Amino acid sequence: MTAKSLFLGTSALMLTLAGCATLAPTEPALAQDTAAVETAEAPAEISATPTPERVEVGQLVMEGIPDIPADIKERLRQYQNVRGHGFRDWTNDGILITTRFGEVSQVHTVTQPLGARRQITFYNEPIGGANASPDGTQFVFSK
Repeated sequence: MTAKSLFLGTSALMLTLAGCATLAPTEPALAQDTAAVETAEAPAEISATPTPERVEVGQLVMEGIPDIPADIKERLRQYQNVRGHGFRDWTNDGILITTRFGEVSQVHTVTQPLGARRQITFYNEPIGGANASPDGTQFVFSK
């Protein structure tokens, strides 16, 4: 080990120890400075924000969590409002699928790969499922 590396290592250790040491306010000037810091008021922008209340939902306790701002909720809506779809059954002409438009799922048929879907149910309530008959010429659905 060289003298230079020993000096650098010792200097680093001393700086680390000096930074970790705590000073007790034994001198009057230091005690006055500490008291002034403790009695200083928080900036207006920090003290003006209300502290969120405690909310309990079953076993879940949320404390200190602020409400989500309205603009963030609105922006998030574009990612949550998606169309759901699902395969239901095979028919002689292609497949039966359900696709959700808004809050209502409807049955569609697709007759070829990458083909356009054609809606075959038109109800105000969502369709729960659809199954083709054993011969594939008809289908039954539930609401």
